[in-house]
Amino acid sequence: LKIFDPAVGSGHFLVSAMNVLLKMWYDFFIDGFYKLHADEAFDRYFIDDNGMFVNEKGQPYPYQRERSGDSFTVSEKQQFVQKTLFEAKKYIIEHNLHGVDINPNAVQIAKLRLWIELLKNAYYTEESGFTRMQTLPNLEFKIICADTLIPLFREEKQRTFIEPLLDLLKELMQEYYHTDDKKRKEEIRSSEYPKLMSLLEESLSWFSGEERKKIMSWSPFSDKPADWFEPEFMFGIDKFDVVITNPPYIQLKKNKGELRKKYQPYHYEVLTGTGDIYLLFFERGIKLLKEDGVLCYITSDKWLRSNYGTKLRSFVIKNAPLQWVIDLGPDVFDSATVDTAIALLQKTTQQQTNNAKGVNLKEIKKGNIDLDAFLKDAKTVACTSSDPWTIMADNIEANIKQKAEKIGKSLKEWNVKTNIGINAGLNEAFIITTEKYNKILGNCRDNEERSRTKEIIKPLLRGRDIYRYACQWEGLWLITMPAGWTNKNRENALAEDYMRSNFPSLMNYLFLYKEKAEKRYDKGDYWWELRPCDYYDEFEKEKVIWSEITSKPKFYYDIDAFYIDATALFMTGEHIKYLIGVFNSKAGEFVFKRFYAGGGLGKSGYRYKKVYLLQVPVPPVSTDPIAVQQIEELVDKITEQKKQNLNADTSSLEKEIDQLVYKLYGFSSEEIAYVETYCKAQNV
Repeated sequence: LKIFDPAVGSGHFLVSAMNVLLKMWYDFFIDGFYKLHADEAFDRYFIDDNGMFVNEKGQPYPYQRERSGDSFTVSEKQQFVQKTLFEAKKYIIEHNLHGVDINPNAVQIAKLRLWIELLKNAYYTEESGFTRMQTLPNLEFKIICADTLIPLFREEKQRTFIEPLLDLLKELMQEYYHTDDKKRKEEIRSSEYPKLMSLLEESLSWFSGEERKKIMSWSPFSDKPADWFEPEFMFGIDKFDVVITNPPYIQLKKNKGELRKKYQPYHYEVLTGTGDIYLLFFERGIKLLKEDGVLCYITSDKWLRSNYGTKLRSFVIKNAPLQWVIDLGPDVFDSATVDTAIALLQKTTQQQTNNAKGVNLKEIKKGNIDLDAFLKDAKTVACTSSDPWTIMADNIEANIKQKAEKIGKSLKEWNVKTNIGINAGLNEAFIITTEKYNKILGNCRDNEERSRTKEIIKPLLRGRDIYRYACQWEGLWLITMPAGWTNKNRENALAEDYMRSNFPSLMNYLFLYKEKAEKRYDKGDYWWELRPCDYYDEFEKEKVIWSEITSKPKFYYDIDAFYIDATALFMTGEHIKYLIGVFNSKAGEFVFKRFYAGGGLGKSGYRYKKVYLLQVPVPPVSTDPIAVQQIEELVDKITEQKKQNLNADTSSLEKEIDQLVYKLYGFSSEEIAYVETYCKAQNV
């Protein structure tokens, strides 16, 4: 059984795998303290009628003493047990476990953890008269420092040319693992391994000189990471039975797409500009599996439902269908704030139903969970297409989803425009308080300058200022001169001269931040301008505004031409009052969160991102025009009451909207009760 961790880190999974295998080994080969010695060909030994380990010729197991009752002394038993455990673990490390990490420190820690596991059962050898402890194995060919995501061979046929040399390399690896002769170790490191690699280099004629140089630059005896990974070169193994890891979570667009550019030449099918590096670990892991091998990762759960996970879901369907998924929710890792899931895939060419089993633990209290009970009560996860995969808590959820998708039309098909708010790039300069706003206007030399200045300073809402059917403006303003604005207005004047001449008070204020504004990434043609954007005019229209990160839907109808920052989104177009009612309703909340939200955020948060919201099916106006009109009238009433008093109780009006939306979706009384229970639990 070949087990591989492609992002081994501290080695925790390999140590755990070793202990699982050790327990399985015990279950098969235990007989009191008399356990088989693991570095022997133990499948040739069995327990005879006298309770002795013998081979097929009746020869006794070499390390076993004659047994009669309790004739062993305590020290003999302890020695035997220690030796047996040590050799069993050593055998498992040699034959079963393999790890790679790009971080040299992680590689050293992983080796150390395996050595510590062996030291727990260290024993003194008989050969030394019980004065010297058994030597620990050499792990240079077990835990490798390399970039797992960069393959060496582009084509399978390339391997066949070097197989004889790979066989020699495997023999050398095995000898090096076991030898405790310092002189022999040095011979292998400094002489035999380099000679073998030189022969190998001569056989790599199909590689370019630069590629051969890259191959030859790596050594298992160096801490320098290889910028490629090939299991046959490094482990003497072609494919693995099990691939298991907690891969890193890094957005591929980070640092101007540095990682995306790095891995783009290797033609990953799951690569997307907005994706995460863990997607590539899925594809690489699947490709390194044997037929019928299994891959089990704990990662962010976003790939199951998000838009950036679409390509991975398609790849999984074709190559290694999902068998199990356990949605864990937040707080699994102290160092990561993502919602996590454990996914188990199996590589197979057999026809699959593409229906996995799933357990959703994210919405129950953490603690002493009886996982066995939950697994027995697993639900079906439909994985027949690359559409979002959701663990249905019950068949009733499947019915709700089916009805919503049959009756509704996804928001992207509506005549609406959805956009994110403005990222100023330097909030301390471009977002000002009412006090500063009044000071800038007060320092204007005349009414004309004051009027010009007022036109480019707009009232601003942030995500935190937006409530359900309401907002609470905190007196903030945004200085809005987008890219191209200066050149459009300055005619023949120099840009800075134009600004100083027409907006002296504003420029006197902005010059305090000139140095920082010039360095920012998000800017226009000049340092006082905001980033390019083709929808500034949309802010002036009637619109829906909502907070992106929230525990429950907070959609607000705005006719006051508020601008918003990048923590919120807005929508313009037809029937937006109706859409506010739907998305603020319990039915809208349930359909979004359960089927399209791309996973939760922390303990109770959700991201109402554009890409998720556009997938939500909304009943068309033609479904029931009268009900739609009633919803719009109720939205007007609620909005007006909230303007008069932010804390006004509008629950009865909101319940009327809930019932109308249920009717539009065609939910049954049982389905309505289910949605109500879910939303009550969500919003406690």
